[in-house]
Amino acid sequence: MIKVLNKIIEVIIAVLIVLMVLVSFRQIFIRFVPNNAADWTEKFLRYSLIWLTMLGFPYEHGKKSAYSD
Repeated sequence: MIKVLNKIIEVIIAVLIVLMVLVSFRQIFIRFVPNNAADWTEKFLRYSLIWLTMLGFPYEHGKKSAYSD
């Protein structure tokens, strides 16, 4: 059961990291090319980093306990 939950968290973390990179590149492009900043990108990145931290600890803890059996 722990391995299944660990795999689900791993997929969520991977998708979140990819989204963070894409939104970050979008923010950089929009800020410097048309010289127009979007507020939602900063909020998205802030909350994504919080969720990444909150999911990363259980992932690492579950990974250690799943492989120690």
